[in-house]
Amino acid sequence: MKKLLRNFIFDIVLAVILLILGIVMLPPITLGGKILPVLIGLATVAYLVFYIGRKLEKARGAYFVALILEIVLGVVLAAGLVLQQFRVFEIGSACQYVGVLIWARGAVALFGERFYPKKTEKKYSIALFIVYVLLLSFGLWIFKDPFIDDLALLWIFCIGCFITAAILGFLAYIVAPKKSK
Repeated sequence: MKKLLRNFIFDIVLAVILLILGIVMLPPITLGGKILPVLIGLATVAYLVFYIGRKLEKARGAYFVALILEIVLGVVLAAGLVLQQFRVFEIGSACQYVGVLIWARGAVALFGERFYPKKTEKKYSIALFIVYVLLLSFGLWIFKDPFIDDLALLWIFCIGCFITAAILGFLAYIVAPKKSK
């Protein structure tokens, strides 16, 4: 990744794409409200493939089954996010979908800690237990009472796109080949 970020053409192309996406996602433009659930659904699938997929390779027994259930729930939620405009599920905002995913991550992690093989020398610490309980509680809280509505998520996403595009533009300027005299 470091080598890819030092390629100034890649930086410029990615910065332009992010700038265009940030402009399209601006809340006054109505297209952003329709694209946001699709982007969150794609981010959910990426999370399932890259993060949960790695955990799935190492898991055995009951924890493996719990991870499979988390993947199925994540895929159903991602499909629900993409099809949100058709009201497949009766979940109001995209923030509630994220709350369910956070709750599932906390529940599966606690389940995995409980059924972790006792033969290994690796032990879970009390700090991880507290983090998992907090994830479980935070996910339920977001699902019950979402504190970020879709308009705020649009603004956060737009500002994030603009800031990332500016950083990539600056990186492209720094690593661009210098003209010789």
